[in-house]
Amino acid sequence: MPKKLFLKARLEERAGMVSRPQSGRASDESQRANTLGERAVVLRKSFLADRITGFTLIELLITVAILAAIAAIGGINLFSYYSRQNLGLSAEEITAMIRDAQNRTLVQQDGNADDQGDQWGIHFENKISAPDLAQLFCCGSSYALGTVVGTYNLRTGVELTDPSEGNSKDIIFSRLTGYPGAATSITIALKNSPSVSSIITVSAIGQVLQ
Repeated sequence: MPKKLFLKARLEERAGMVSRPQSGRASDESQRANTLGERAVVLRKSFLADRITGFTLIELLITVAILAAIAAIGGINLFSYYSRQNLGLSAEEITAMIRDAQNRTLVQQDGNADDQGDQWGIHFENKISAPDLAQLFCCGSSYALGTVVGTYNLRTGVELTDPSEGNSKDIIFSRLTGYPGAATSITIALKNSPSVSSIITVSAIGQVLQ
C-alpha cells in the first residue's frame, strides 16, 4: 500500500475512534436530559393535582357558606310570610265575628232561651300578661251585663294595638238598625313588627270594613 494511502487510513481510523466516545457522551447527556424532563413533567402534574385539590376544597367551603346564607334568608322569609299570613287570617276572622254579631242582632236571635230577641256585641280585650282576645256576647246592653257565648284568641304572633295594652273595647249593635252606638275600629299587628298591622272598621251605619 502506498505510504500516503496508509497514513490517510490511519488518520481516518483515529478520527473514528475519537468521534465514537463523543457520540456516546452525547447519548448519555440526551438520556439524562430526557430523565430530567420526565421528572419535571411528573412534578408539574403532582403540583397541579395538589392545586386542583386545594381549589376544590375552597369551592366546597364557599358552596357551604352560600347554602347556609340562603337557608338563613329563606328561614327569615318563611317566618315573615307565616306571621303576615296569621295577621291576615286574624283580621278576616275578627271581621267575620263582628258581622256575625251584627246579623244575630238584626234577626233578633235568642241567646239565653228566654224567647226574646237579644242584642249582640263583641268585646275586645288587650291583656297585659295573657293572650289578647275577642268575645262574642249577648243578652245585655253592655259586656258587663251580658253573657259570653264564644271566645276567640288571636293567632300566634298577632296582638291587639287598639285597644291598647290593659284596655278593652266593645262593639254593640242596635236591635232595630244593626248599627253600632258609634263608629269604631279595631287594630291588630304583628308582635315582632308592630308597624305591620291591619285595621277593621265599623262605620256609624254598620258597615264592617277591613
